[in-house]
Amino acid sequence: MEDKDKIDNNYKKFWELITNAMSFVGNEPIILAQLEQYFSPKPANLTDYTDAKTLQSRIDNLIVKMGGPPYLINSNEDKKTYDTHPAAIMDEVIYSFNRARKIICRAHMTMMGYELHKKHPDFPTGLLQDGEIREQFLKFIEDSFWEHCEQGYICLCSLWDRIGQVLDFVYFNIRQFERDGFPAVFDRIIFNIIPVDDNLIKLTNINKIREYHSSEKSSGLKWLLSRRNVLIHSLHLRKIQIGADVDLYDSAFNHFEDKYRKKLAPASPEEEVKILHCQLKTFTELFPIVLDVIEYGIDKKK
Repeated sequence: MEDKDKIDNNYKKFWELITNAMSFVGNEPIILAQLEQYFSPKPANLTDYTDAKTLQSRIDNLIVKMGGPPYLINSNEDKKTYDTHPAAIMDEVIYSFNRARKIICRAHMTMMGYELHKKHPDFPTGLLQDGEIREQFLKFIEDSFWEHCEQGYICLCSLWDRIGQVLDFVYFNIRQFERDGFPAVFDRIIFNIIPVDDNLIKLTNINKIREYHSSEKSSGLKWLLSRRNVLIHSLHLRKIQIGADVDLYDSAFNHFEDKYRKKLAPASPEEEVKILHCQLKTFTELFPIVLDVIEYGIDKKK
């Protein structure tokens, strides 16, 4: 009888844990969507500069121009062979944008929670007011925030690489896009296409993309890619500890830590969130121009 009660008790605890996990997973997208109205700055949308129907129609038309299937197919016409690659690469762009946006919102939400718990120890239950448990709890939330920021920077770079994938297909007919990122493709357009066809500059605002592409400010792509590369290959994002410059040992120069301070240079949580939002907003501002450049490349082939 005692063994049965123990099994029932373990089963009850397990079921409560699973219920909490499912509640967390199911509630997160709802909470994020509801919190957006309180975010400052607010997360940008692709439809901030045009309505959703117009944008979708334009993307559908570009897919057709690239050889993809039309949005509506007449069932009475003979079966035709369509290229599914254009639709796939454009879908990747939209999906990657939504993914980057979601992760940035998650970082923003975590930052709000961290600041709230830090400034108001008695919120919401008062169970974490004092002691080591509270410190560990705050450290856990803080670490989660920096992890979300890392993911945000990486996803923003991946988003631009999806744009590079589309441009590589349109301008150079390259389908296998595995090593070159957006900067490499964009440089090929700048140095190979524009010298023999200056209409690309006259008929599009490609120079605005060019300015972003070469900018080393925190609002520019060069800075964003540099941060992404350091995060992937060398260091993780974290708060710089005050007093960490004090040399306790007579040792060789720490290039690893120096790179962290000079190249990664994390700002405050509030500033990091602003940078992420700024980068996302810049993408939405440049996206219509990107579509112009794609359309120009398609029409030029005809």
